[in-house]
Amino acid sequence: PIIVWAFMWLIAPEVAWTEADSNYALGDLGWLRKVGFFATGIGAIALGLGLRRRLEGKGVRLSTTLLFVSGAAQFGAGIFNTDPNAEGSLHDLFGLLSMVTLLSALFALRALFARNEDWKALALPTLLAAIWFVIIVVAAITNVIEAGYVQRFLTVPVLAWLVWIAWNIRQGRPHVAQSDEANA
Repeated sequence: PIIVWAFMWLIAPEVAWTEADSNYALGDLGWLRKVGFFATGIGAIALGLGLRRRLEGKGVRLSTTLLFVSGAAQFGAGIFNTDPNAEGSLHDLFGLLSMVTLLSALFALRALFARNEDWKALALPTLLAAIWFVIIVVAAITNVIEAGYVQRFLTVPVLAWLVWIAWNIRQGRPHVAQSDEANA
């Protein structure tokens, strides 16, 4: 979505950053924002698959299922058109489902990482991402910050966390230092 926002900012400068980012899906070039929804969905599902390949034990199934549901909900948000005048549209419902399941996945992953000695180093950063998510959702509910800013403040750190987690999963066990591997 960050890449899509950059393109939309250049292509559709009339859409204010204070508006919900789903409004970028309106108009002739709205397909670019839909690509962002699909990419986020693919990323969540890929992260879940990677976790299932690397981790075992209690909590893996819950964590990955929540990531799969969040990813599928992002696909739903991308498939159904956004309508800024209709509350409760299918797009909005899928977006809400994606947010709720992603937040739940963050807390489930934090617990999973905390119980697994090899992945314990990821527990605190995951908890911080979940707390950040909650703070931003509270800001959205209380209208302290405009909807568009809330989405961007939420998305950038959470997506950065997802990329970091995916990198760690790809590398293997995150707590093993290079010198530890050489001694083994």
